[in-house]
Amino acid sequence: MDFQVEPAVITPIPEGFSAKLIGSIHTNTAWIEGEFKKVVAAKPKLVEVDLSETTFLSSMGIGVLVWLYNHVQETGGVVKIVAIRKRVLSSLKLSRLDSLFKTASARIVPD
Repeated sequence: MDFQVEPAVITPIPEGFSAKLIGSIHTNTAWIEGEFKKVVAAKPKLVEVDLSETTFLSSMGIGVLVWLYNHVQETGGVVKIVAIRKRVLSSLKLSRLDSLFKTASARIVPD
């Protein structure tokens, strides 16, 4: 039997939310999008994204992160990646989005 783990775990933190993405993020991003819509609706000042357990991030996954960034920023909030796997960081660097998400201060996790 195959059990799917929740691909997104959202936890409240003092200024907003922590969002931990788990596993490979391919084209089926509906669950993550639904969780991010709830986060955006709360108008947080800060969203800390943890990608330490994200093993792959497709262009769709990157698009969902950009959507989150744009909508949180519209209400004056900040999206910051606090932990990231080296392979996923490479994807963000190739797309030139690493500075957008302030990955310079993120904890880098080896693959």
